[in-house]
Amino acid sequence: MAFRRSHKKSRAGCLECKRRHIKCDEGRPVCRLCTMAERETYCSYGPQVPAARETPSAKSSTSTPTSMSATPNPYQTPFPASGLASLPGEALNMEHMELLVHVMRTKGFFNLGVNIGNYYKQMAIGLEYGLKDPYLIHQFLAYSARHLAHIHPDRYMYYAHQADTHQARAIRLFNFAISPSEGTQHGLHNPVNQSNCMAVVLFSSVLGQTLIAETFDARLHPTFVHPNGDLDAFLTAYTQCLNTFHGVFQIAREAWPLLLTTPLAGYMVYSREFNMQVPRGHHCDVLIDLINTTYKLGKLTDAEYQVCLQMARYLQVGFDAILLPSQSPSNTKIDTTDPEMTALNRSLNKYQMLSAFTMLSPQEYSTMLQHKRPEALVILAYYALLLHYGRHMWQVGDSGRVILGMVSTYLGEEWRMWIGGPLGVVFDGTSPTS
Repeated sequence: MAFRRSHKKSRAGCLECKRRHIKCDEGRPVCRLCTMAERETYCSYGPQVPAARETPSAKSSTSTPTSMSATPNPYQTPFPASGLASLPGEALNMEHMELLVHVMRTKGFFNLGVNIGNYYKQMAIGLEYGLKDPYLIHQFLAYSARHLAHIHPDRYMYYAHQADTHQARAIRLFNFAISPSEGTQHGLHNPVNQSNCMAVVLFSSVLGQTLIAETFDARLHPTFVHPNGDLDAFLTAYTQCLNTFHGVFQIAREAWPLLLTTPLAGYMVYSREFNMQVPRGHHCDVLIDLINTTYKLGKLTDAEYQVCLQMARYLQVGFDAILLPSQSPSNTKIDTTDPEMTALNRSLNKYQMLSAFTMLSPQEYSTMLQHKRPEALVILAYYALLLHYGRHMWQVGDSGRVILGMVSTYLGEEWRMWIGGPLGVVFDGTSPTS
């Protein structure tokens, strides 16, 4: 007969510890046991059972000396939130409110995507959709925490932990929301349709910018400390970023046809036409020559050849937007009567490809990077140059220079002629050729 050691029950413990019938230390946002067991994504707190009313005698017999740990923390006191009412085990607390307020107050920190016109109006719309689809709220909170970690280095670990927690929870909730097996089993299956297409696309956009900020975070990845960093470590992080977003992006594409009657219609058309425009400059001519040469030598399959050409085209579109902004492409015009969209059409976000390149990268390119194929690494070197032009952005920083240095060191002198252009601009300060 088995015996269980008696212990004082934790009535306010997390749901995961309750499920496992173990005592929880009630740490928030993630308890210590879940952190040690790497169960952070499952650690959540549901509505707590009120403690039984104590008699004066019982209260006096169980009282303990006052301590800091016994002092109520207003930042850890949950209260019901209608927006998260449909999310089992979640309650809104003051930590969430801090992140939410930061989202609403920080105009312009979504600076890698399409300019969204009236920031406060569009954010209000986005948050309203998040009330119905909580994964979107958590993604907003994750991005907000990542930005706070950047601007408050003295509290980096605190905010980075919040970012990781909300990010994991957002992805888990999103997968649940679009999973036929899980959703049908619980009666909650909600495929991509007219009612949730806005939330799905907004989630994919915010996720993309969050992943960029996370992947290029110098504090999170020691790889970025010096140019001779660990290329393998970076490629692991970057391909994980590509693979994570690839699955979400494929689902989001299903929602695009449904957006034509929503407030996002103009933005989606603008973004799509920006990505699909015909390249105008010649900054990637050497890269394209390499792709053609290796293909003729039989070192690339037909599929790999097309993928490499497509990535080179995306890069040239990005260089065009940054280096040739006066030549506005005619095929990015939007036929709309919305004054905000008219202003948007005149105000191109020239750094949009910094995030779009990663979002649009197909699975084949990720696989080539994982195997450190030279052609894929040369493409990465040109992407590093694109990042270098956006180094003033908080998500990017000096990552372009570091990535280019790692790629150059790995490829060696044999491949230097193919990445001489980016190396000259980044390390020697030469002017780019058009």
